[in-house]
Amino acid sequence: MDECSHGLHTGAGSSFGAVLAAWVAGTPGARGAVLCDDAGDAVDYAHDPTAVSALDIQLVGAQLSFATTVVTRWARRAGLGRDPVTLLECRAAIVVTSAPATGFFAAGLLGRPANLGRCLRNWDGAMAKVRALLA
Repeated sequence: MDECSHGLHTGAGSSFGAVLAAWVAGTPGARGAVLCDDAGDAVDYAHDPTAVSALDIQLVGAQLSFATTVVTRWARRAGLGRDPVTLLECRAAIVVTSAPATGFFAAGLLGRPANLGRCLRNWDGAMAKVRALLA
């Protein structure tokens, strides 16, 4: 595990982890983010270790990857957009998810309250960078 700016940690220290760390650092209330492959395994992740453990942020990705893939396929077939974003609002946290490319899934975890406008704007930018890295 690598430590990067703002006291955040990344899993593999890859370019993907750097993009995810920038999202966490630039999004008020963000606790962590993860990029997974189609099996739900973490490619890389970034997290604030005072807010969420490395294992827990990876579990967010593993547990939500299949559901996000299904929602993404449905949204595309229904003509709702090529790159849909899903928000899961819970009492204690908010999860933002998307599929930046075929076979990949990303999730971000935020505490409450959260500025959803800023979260989504930053998420769109981060996912564009992830797509460029995957191209």
